[in-house]
Amino acid sequence: MNATQERRAERYLAQLDRELGILPAVQRAEIIDDVESHILDSLERGRDIDQILAGLGTPREAAKNYADELDVQPATDPEHRAERWLSIATVGVGVIVSALMLFIEPELASGLGLGGAVLAVALPVLLGATPLIVPRPWGSIGPVLAAIAATAIVIAGFFLWGNLVMFTPLMFMLWAAAVVPSATRSRGTGARLALRIIGGVAVALPGIVSVCAVATGTVEPTVYVVLLGTAIVAVGALFACGVRIAYVIVTASGAATLVASMFDPGLLFLGFWSAGGMWFALGIGALAGTRGLNRPAAALTRRKRSG
Repeated sequence: MNATQERRAERYLAQLDRELGILPAVQRAEIIDDVESHILDSLERGRDIDQILAGLGTPREAAKNYADELDVQPATDPEHRAERWLSIATVGVGVIVSALMLFIEPELASGLGLGGAVLAVALPVLLGATPLIVPRPWGSIGPVLAAIAATAIVIAGFFLWGNLVMFTPLMFMLWAAAVVPSATRSRGTGARLALRIIGGVAVALPGIVSVCAVATGTVEPTVYVVLLGTAIVAVGALFACGVRIAYVIVTASGAATLVASMFDPGLLFLGFWSAGGMWFALGIGALAGTRGLNRPAAALTRRKRSG
């Protein structure tokens, strides 16, 4: 088997492994080994790799055939699973933003009129539901457009109506819903590594700022500030390294910060509200991405090493 044939076979097996995601790992591995053996035997008999793969059908068709034999439904691919997780979370954040707008601005109808008030309250939910309600062929475009719209709304909040800045957590969630599924779909690890590093830096940024402030004497070096800043930097580093527990900590911290800021809308409300939204989006996005991923097929590599 030459290098080109090996790459084609590995790519096919990896895609088939993803399509078989609903099956138990042991059963999935048996199917992958069976298909791998068929490919290797056919190559040894002199058949062309294109003819072999064409005879197997597309990975989705092959997975459906196996699923029919085993009387199970074929799984959605990793991209779809990540989309589903993020869509549910984004709708939830949209509902929270709508409720908070009503809480902070109970006289909304008098200022914007009934129609404007209904639109202002419904808009976060509608934007948050975009990944769910946009038809599948356009599913990857919908979250991007919604994220751009939410970003424009937040920017407008700084110049027109300050309460629009409350869309910040929704903006972060929509960007996560737009970016994470595509990174999950990527066959390479470069996109996911880049996202982890960016996310880790974003998570660690408040800790880095606090540690720098202590080091320069801007902030009094209390034990609480030093420990908190160090802990945040450590979590950010673990996040960048892909440690799952860091994703859970960031998600929980973001949710707790969002809830806490709702009960104490003081001078620092916007800062905590935005930071909580960013952390929650980063954490839930990372969790959704890792949940959507299946371990790629490596049967050919294992066979090559064992041989």
